[in-house]
Amino acid sequence: MGLKSILGIIFFAPAFAFAQAAPLTVSFLDAAWDGIKVPDGQHCAKHGGHGVSPGLKISNIPAEANRIIVSFSNGAYKILDSGGHGIIGMQIPAGTTTAQFPSIAENIVEMPKDVYIVSAQKGDWGKEGAAYMAPCSGGKASRYYATVRAVNEKDGAVTELSKTDIELGKY
Repeated sequence: MGLKSILGIIFFAPAFAFAQAAPLTVSFLDAAWDGIKVPDGQHCAKHGGHGVSPGLKISNIPAEANRIIVSFSNGAYKILDSGGHGIIGMQIPAGTTTAQFPSIAENIVEMPKDVYIVSAQKGDWGKEGAAYMAPCSGGKASRYYATVRAVNEKDGAVTELSKTDIELGKY
């Protein structure tokens, strides 16, 4: 490989990396969610709550995306990290650049139109097969977050196009 090729890789590869899809922009639809503290009452029924996942506004969706996947997690508890509180998908029309991901009530299995369960919550105190388990650490200041992905699914193959995390808060 010649010096010109090496210099091209060094100087132009970063420009190529920036040409990839920009990170998603995600914000809460309900101002009660601030990313610092899980709102009062939005924790699990086991601890007296009536939890619902936060509705999300998602922007900068790559035009080729046809699904949004949201993984809800407890970063302080290994079993419930990496989507252990449920992974939920939503179909979107190709070309969509901004979408609203709906709030999902704890312990439900029936999803709204175009929304589906990718992986049910893994908590031992939630309803088996339920899409979402609300924060349930009993107020021990566990960190809750969601990973939001824009993907293209075609013929069973899923390609991740962009992703970002959003802090849900501590409970």
